[in-house]
Amino acid sequence: MKEDQVVLEESGFQDEEESLFQDIDLLQKHGINVADIKKLKSVGICTIKGIQMTTRRALCNVKGLSEAKVDKIKEAANKLIEPGFLTAFEYSEKRKMVFHITTGSQEFDKLLGGGIESMAITEAFGEFRTGKTQLSHTLCVTAQLPGAGGYSGGKIIFIDTENTFRPDRLRDIADRFNVDHDAVLDNVLYARAYTSEHQMELLDYVAAKFHEEAGIFKLLIIDSIMALFRVDFSGRGELAERQQKLAQMLSRLQKISEEYNVAVFVTNQMTADPGATMTFQADPKKPIGGHILAHASTTRISLRKGRGELRIAKIYDRFGARGGGGLTPKKFGNPGERLRKKKWDLSELPKFEKNFYVEHPEVARLTPYEVEELRRKKEITVRGGDVCPKPVFAFHHANFPQYVMDVLMDQHFTEPTPIQCQGFPLALSGRDMVGIAQTGSGKTLAYLLPAIVHINHQPYLERGDGPICLVLAPTRELAQQVQQVADDYGKCSRLKSTCIYGGAPKGPQIRDLERGVEICIATPGRLIDFLESGKTNLRRCTYLVLDEADRMLDMGFEPQIRKIVDQIRPDRQTLMWSATWPKEVRQLAEDFLHDYTQINVGNLELSANHNILQIVDVCMESEKDHKLIQLMEEIMAEKENKTIIFVETKRRCDDLTRRMRRDGWPAMCIHGDKSQPERDWVLNEFRSGKAPILIATDVASRGLDVEDVKFVINYDYPNSSEDYVHRIGRTARSTNKGTAYTFFTPGNLKQARELIRVLEEANQAINPKLMQLVDHRGGGGGGGGRSRYRTTSSANNPNLMYQDECDRRLRGVKDGGRRDSTSYRDRSETDRAGYANGSGYGSPNSAFGAQAGQYTYGQGTYGAAAYGTSGYTAQEYGAGTYGASSTTSTGRSSQSSSQQFSGIGRSGQQPQPLMSQQFAQPPGATNMIGYMGQTAYQYPPPPPPPPPSRK
Repeated sequence: MKEDQVVLEESGFQDEEESLFQDIDLLQKHGINVADIKKLKSVGICTIKGIQMTTRRALCNVKGLSEAKVDKIKEAANKLIEPGFLTAFEYSEKRKMVFHITTGSQEFDKLLGGGIESMAITEAFGEFRTGKTQLSHTLCVTAQLPGAGGYSGGKIIFIDTENTFRPDRLRDIADRFNVDHDAVLDNVLYARAYTSEHQMELLDYVAAKFHEEAGIFKLLIIDSIMALFRVDFSGRGELAERQQKLAQMLSRLQKISEEYNVAVFVTNQMTADPGATMTFQADPKKPIGGHILAHASTTRISLRKGRGELRIAKIYDRFGARGGGGLTPKKFGNPGERLRKKKWDLSELPKFEKNFYVEHPEVARLTPYEVEELRRKKEITVRGGDVCPKPVFAFHHANFPQYVMDVLMDQHFTEPTPIQCQGFPLALSGRDMVGIAQTGSGKTLAYLLPAIVHINHQPYLERGDGPICLVLAPTRELAQQVQQVADDYGKCSRLKSTCIYGGAPKGPQIRDLERGVEICIATPGRLIDFLESGKTNLRRCTYLVLDEADRMLDMGFEPQIRKIVDQIRPDRQTLMWSATWPKEVRQLAEDFLHDYTQINVGNLELSANHNILQIVDVCMESEKDHKLIQLMEEIMAEKENKTIIFVETKRRCDDLTRRMRRDGWPAMCIHGDKSQPERDWVLNEFRSGKAPILIATDVASRGLDVEDVKFVINYDYPNSSEDYVHRIGRTARSTNKGTAYTFFTPGNLKQARELIRVLEEANQAINPKLMQLVDHRGGGGGGGGRSRYRTTSSANNPNLMYQDECDRRLRGVKDGGRRDSTSYRDRSETDRAGYANGSGYGSPNSAFGAQAGQYTYGQGTYGAAAYGTSGYTAQEYGAGTYGASSTTSTGRSSQSSSQQFSGIGRSGQQPQPLMSQQFAQPPGATNMIGYMGQTAYQYPPPPPPPPPSRK
């Protein structure tokens, strides 16, 4: 039946689309009290349509509802629902909402007309071990995948009556479809039914859940529907009662499927006919033991065993099926699809003030020339906007309240950073702005301090109000870090803040929002989840910050960002902050900001922090492990040795951590598949220095602020130079200095030219082999694509392995720099000679020698020292490092037994430190372009064949 439209009566906006269904709370307008509405909700009746689907007798059975109350409820519901007929055309339009869930098999989907159909019950029946439960588990995964006809995926409820549900099966199926394990398990709600009555009661909770997250749930599975009824009604004469109860349950399931547009999938175990030779009777519509269910299902699937693992399916009673389509792995649904774009009427919105900037007399006295000189000195470039305020050069010039100044003094900040000099006046004046500055330049304070001033000039929050300041961040770590800063500076004026991000329990976050917070720092996914479910709103939001906007676009958050911004009043103040300025971010700024001013600190092109010493080591993939160990030996000998090692994939992150800890290196790792508690724990261990080596994917490349990180190692070069800039920006925070060491292989050839531009802009010495690599048109491939590998148990968690070995090495470092027994430099001459014979880090028996057999044969070596000994002079490229001019080796001999794997020349001297960088300029060359004329980059020859085995 056609339902009336429900118009939101909130000031300032209206929904563009009609509500999907009518909430039972509308009965309050027709004289039904809240207590009676709660009683209806307690039995799963949450919509007006649900009342229409329930008989008066059933309503009278609800505790506390008399016949008079039921009549009144029915009368009120009828007023809200038009009781007329629909034309066939109108009903066909309604049927367009039907979707199909793939079974994971194209042949099976073809039989079903596209998959499991919504607004209907699908039954799979068969004997023991015919694949019914396996099909149920597969649907738990495939229901979360987008499909044909605009199906967006969704959540699942699984009711288990025989204890057949196994989450481990879902992990295996998730691997098949290349979907994240945690995402799959999070989207399945599980309940165990113990009696037929309990099974029936669970449907009340199912209906309530479908109503609470309307449009999110797509599938209800009951495995198996008959089992408990057979047990509870097994006595003589109880068959009729069993049929009656089962029919009531099926009727309820059918109504739920229509009311909430979900698919219902039930299994039914058949028993063999003791009086026949075949498994099923000749009439497939009435299998033995299952005829009760025959009339209730729209689609029925008969499953039986074939040869081996083959299962044979026959389809009965299928109507109106359609074709299927391809799949794209996705968590579930289309985030924000249920959020309606608001139609704002600014004349009805409450007015608010956003310009609080009063120019300080010392700033006002600055002449235009002095302003330009100050901007030039601090490398500030201003673009756009009619009139940009003059920059400030001291905190008190911004006229912050005293409570903010007190916190700044406690932090011992002497003067604002360049981005803050120009950012404070702009943000305080209420202007939209874009701030582009290098990592670690103080962008967080540049928008949080003006936000505190902005909030304190707004009316107090009332019950049900959302935040006034919203900060969107791409990662959990950055969001938590911003909230810590917000807490430090906001508590002085009693401003409350919360951090909203995925991977953590929703309950505490929801409670914070319900109590009211002025500042909300959120990742887009979790915020959209709360907006869709009505846990918060953005009607009071007048100060919007997009932090690390380029990273959010790289992570595919643009559709979610647009959905969120649509919920915020258009006369808000919007600030975008980033370290890079790609064209995608420019387009976003054009769409979201009005008459904005762009301030840029440093070079307008892609640039890195000039306080970072950047060293690029051109090497082969097989050399990385050995070079990393030599590098860590040098780093751990330093007093300040906190290091982040970036890798490309989650699998490599775990594997490298496991191997390093096995050799005693105190390393821990984080990546996207780690749980939030473990990520927090690892970061705390890293910050405290208990684990001074952090191995991470790009999840830690943005916003991670640890002041004393001195070294960043790019074990794998990132996919873009923007990511490279952000990675190395984890060191040299604020005014500190740091070192970044990068392994660059021929597989990274496409990024070579961009990398050279970044190095030149930062006035870094450039490895001549990197310059020559640009002209090389060959080059092999790099590492593999992103892996879906994840640690599934604590026994395989690399962060928990080999703790004793790590403790021993840490104790050795703290005792005056004394090295552990696993240190290369502390080994005896005999031990070190063993490295030359393939028994050290390059040996197959070593933790880092898993691949050494590929390039080590007998006493000859190939690989780690190849670049230092393959035809280059010591001045050009020394043994094992650039510019190690004291090394005299000029050739490579596969017969030399004294040549060490670590890159020591024939003289047997110690390897040159990798951290030293001495690029001598070629004679006659006046600039770095002179390197382009050097000898072409020589790739090492393939390893010599192994000696023939002697018989």
